[in-house]
Amino acid sequence: MKGIYIVVASFAMFSSLSFANLGASLSESDYLKKQYLNGKNELVEGQKPQIKVATFNIGAGLANHNMDVKDVAEGIKKLNADLIGLQEVDKLTNRSGNVDQAKELAKITNMHYFFSKTIDVDGGEYGTAILSKHPIKHAQAFNMPSGDYEPRQVIVAEVNVPGFKMPVHFLNIHTDWHHQDAVRVSQMEYLNAFTTDDADVKDIFPNLLTGIMIAVGDFNDVDNSNSINKLRLFWDEVSVSGKDMRSWPAANPSLALDKIFTSRGQVWQVKDMFVPNQPNDWATFNWPLVSDHIPVMATLELHEY
Repeated sequence: MKGIYIVVASFAMFSSLSFANLGASLSESDYLKKQYLNGKNELVEGQKPQIKVATFNIGAGLANHNMDVKDVAEGIKKLNADLIGLQEVDKLTNRSGNVDQAKELAKITNMHYFFSKTIDVDGGEYGTAILSKHPIKHAQAFNMPSGDYEPRQVIVAEVNVPGFKMPVHFLNIHTDWHHQDAVRVSQMEYLNAFTTDDADVKDIFPNLLTGIMIAVGDFNDVDNSNSINKLRLFWDEVSVSGKDMRSWPAANPSLALDKIFTSRGQVWQVKDMFVPNQPNDWATFNWPLVSDHIPVMATLELHEY
């Protein structure tokens, strides 16, 4: 008992000294002060802010498919999300009729947008994009490891969403598709490192590590796979018990490839999920004729910053 007492007493003394010098520590370390001031771990009191986020692979890169921007825009309007991550987006390619798809979608839906090229294709560009109801404060793409396969990126957009006291960092991802998952696993390892050790991005997104982070995308893998389990070290998958999450192929989905994740730094409640993969979901809008992927959307309510 005496030994335990000594340990407890020593800890109490250390704690009191530490907190007594908290003010001094903050003034001595800009990095810690920035984290403390911009990423406090606290419960949301009173009215809890909500955000609606979605991911949608629009299939511009699908062979023998003429992606119709107007049809996709109509689907996006029906989603009515605050933030949407789009994959397989063409910009001025011959195969897509020389249309800047992200720009045109933003125009039709009256949203803000950011597009990033991953490769040059058929006289134009091909990549991923983010659409936002709210002005995008800053956005940038970062190259993920892709080995000898097609280059892949993660887009990060910082957006001020009404009701949230700090910006939302919205990540859009399209991972490698090959059956062998080594590259895909390395991409998830990169994403984890990227969002938990912000040394390389702290000048670009100074509050990324301690701020709100939501990641969406076509992850080209299923639950309990090596890559998704790797991601779950630092992220929570958004789902509803009993909800059918299959999103590919759209006409008769068998795999839940399109996913939404939230950082474990926040606590959210899922208020609603929309995954229109059933025939009765197609009565007012025929999703399988728009793309080979079904969109996935969630309404999230923040309970802890």
